[in-house]
Amino acid sequence: MLKFSYRFFYILFLAGVTSSLLGGTLLYQPFRLASISALDMAGLHKPDIDSCDKKIDGILQWKYICEAWMEKVKAANSWKEYKEIFRVPDVKMRQHGFIDKFAYEPAVKTMMYWLRLSLFMSSFSFLFVAVTLQLIHRSLSLRRRVRDLEVQMALLEGAMNASSGNLIAEADGDRLPD
Repeated sequence: MLKFSYRFFYILFLAGVTSSLLGGTLLYQPFRLASISALDMAGLHKPDIDSCDKKIDGILQWKYICEAWMEKVKAANSWKEYKEIFRVPDVKMRQHGFIDKFAYEPAVKTMMYWLRLSLFMSSFSFLFVAVTLQLIHRSLSLRRRVRDLEVQMALLEGAMNASSGNLIAEADGDRLPD
């Protein structure tokens, strides 16, 4: 039973180290999902980030509209053109995603690195448990083998004593008078 336990902990150690090392390539998605759910539990929700980004994009949209008005004012030569200026120019809405790009994604990456590092470090606790269990198993196995050897030695001594006692009794029996 102990043998299977320490082998299980060795496998856990290897799986933890391997998955933490492969977290940037093959296991990127599971670590990313775990990071996003950890940030959600901490209160950083992706829809809130997107909402803030849309508000910032709306403010920047007005900046672009003002720039377009300024260009029209600079190019206007008549009153009719000035009246045309006060209509809202047709400016295409751009999505910048400042908060997502500069705050949320770095937080996700930081959380991913933290999760990978903590998995890597906790894997060494599995290694410690596995080594401890293996040492206990080896110690118990050694004690059992020593005890078996002691029993065999005692049986061998008993057999030798019994046979030497028979020899002594036979030798004493030859010397007895008739």
